Amino acid sequence: MKSPKKTAVFCEFLSVYITHYIVQTPLYLIISMIYTLSTFIFYIYFAQLKKAQKGSDFFTLFLEKAQVHEKSKNN
Repeated sequence: MKSPKKTAVFCEFLSVYITHYIVQTPLYLIISMIYTLSTFIFYIYFAQLKKAQKGSDFFTLFLEKAQVHEKSKNN
């Protein structure tokens, strides 16, 4: 599998290509916008996945903070 950054750059290039050269109707514009947004979402997801492998996942940190908050509330 390609690295997430290269994949994101490639997808971004594709979406720019679609937006500038193939767009003739609003439908194509909408599809390319959705494609670009999904690219960014997947890029963020892969970045979170990489951080999770290092043990600093955002969601894990959020859950830990929530548990600490609950413990302090119970005491």
